[in-house]
Amino acid sequence: MSLYEGAKGEGGRVKGTGPMRRFAGLPLPTVPAQATRSFADDRRIATPSTLHPSPFPLPRAAQRRATLLALSAAALSAPLSGCGFQLRRSAALPFQTLYTTFSPTSPIGAEFRRLVRVAENTTLVDDPKEAEARLEVLSERREKEVVGYSSTGRPREYQLRLRFTFRVVSRDSTVLLPPTEIVLHRDITSSDIEQVAKQQEEELLYKEMQSDLVQQLLRRLAAIG
Repeated sequence: MSLYEGAKGEGGRVKGTGPMRRFAGLPLPTVPAQATRSFADDRRIATPSTLHPSPFPLPRAAQRRATLLALSAAALSAPLSGCGFQLRRSAALPFQTLYTTFSPTSPIGAEFRRLVRVAENTTLVDDPKEAEARLEVLSERREKEVVGYSSTGRPREYQLRLRFTFRVVSRDSTVLLPPTEIVLHRDITSSDIEQVAKQQEEELLYKEMQSDLVQQLLRRLAAIG
């Protein structure tokens, strides 16, 4: 009997010849027990224990994140300013008192005095007779030299230089460090259109060289002891 052929009943009449009745009289299929789960059962099944059958309570990625967070919290608890302070203390000067001959308007002198006061192990004095050592500034100047030209022959590239010459003597004028020169330089390009911006950049480069020069000066002084 075909699927569209109905089952014959009494009197030879066909029961249910339509497609909706083609399975009339046939036994119902057996539904597996696993297919009768409710929505509540699905929610119960989707638990961390079923999603992660590993014996560990948390995935390894979560454990690593927790460890990193703990380490980060411990690092942030330390004072941030302490690191910079220790770096400055590493160049401690071997003199308890020091006299300098910087010009009052010298930007290098201002930077030098600021860092020495931060170190707190050396006191700057105004009377050379009270100082264990004297930092004598022999020369301090800025230089600007043309090192490149454009296709029309106009200056295009410059080199900025900062020269500083000094010596260190003791209270009885004994030479502790002979005349020493520190030279720093930076390259810069220029044009008529960017003239104002380049002047500002030039000043920033000089300030950067001043900071580097003071750091070198402190290291030279620290090496005396």
